Amino acid sequence: MKEFKKLPVKISCCIGIIINLFQLNVFLFIKTMRALWLLVKI
Repeated sequence: MKEFKKLPVKISCCIGIIINLFQLNVFLFIKTMRALWLLVKI
């Protein structure tokens, strides 16, 4: 039962890490698209 109680904690940690990575990727994607758009405009 102890292992079963620890499982949701591990899952929530994994979900938190995935969300953080996704947010970081979105931020980098927006920055990259903006940089490309500025290069195209020139």
